[in-house]
Amino acid sequence: MEKIKQFFWENRRILIISVSIVLFLIIVYSLASNQIQAFDEKVYSFFRPMISGQVTILFRVITATGGAVFLVVFTLLLVLFRKEKITRIAIPLNLVLVTLLNVVIKEIARRPRPVDIGIIEEIGFSFPSAHAMVNTAFYGFLIYLIFCNEKNKTKRNILCISLTLLILGICSSRIYLGVHYASDVLAGMCLSLIYLAIFTKWYKGMKQKSLEG
Repeated sequence: MEKIKQFFWENRRILIISVSIVLFLIIVYSLASNQIQAFDEKVYSFFRPMISGQVTILFRVITATGGAVFLVVFTLLLVLFRKEKITRIAIPLNLVLVTLLNVVIKEIARRPRPVDIGIIEEIGFSFPSAHAMVNTAFYGFLIYLIFCNEKNKTKRNILCISLTLLILGICSSRIYLGVHYASDVLAGMCLSLIYLAIFTKWYKGMKQKSLEG
């Protein structure tokens, strides 16, 4: 059992990338062959009975924590309070890169947003979800930093679990609010995990070089 755990831990990046690529390709194939509608409808049918004024307010607040204004302000605060130069560079760079990547893929896919179910209005294309992709990368990188740097196990676990729940909440809010299909959100998360596995590898290498220099 220990050897199996060690294997998964040592190869976690490759495993994350591999699983995410497979899931993303399945989604793309299903989308291209018009087989994704049943999945999207089934997921949305889970959220539909929840729709109410109070729940909508909650999800609007949650989705706002994944919006551009909040992320930019939060990024500036994080940069101000970080001591390591490479980390001060990496946090905003991460946000910019994943946002640009999302824009490029949206322009390639050009999938229209859901029609007649949106509680709020959004512009632009639907696939992949920018909220899902950008926030998985942004808060996912913060989880990585906390996991690597926080020595207090209890505090580390609380912070990492809280940020993970925030990511899931933001992603769920996009489906509830009717501005994305479930496949948009899942694809965004898959792409973000692939990107994040590569980005954290780069960050680790750059940090090691800065320590050696």
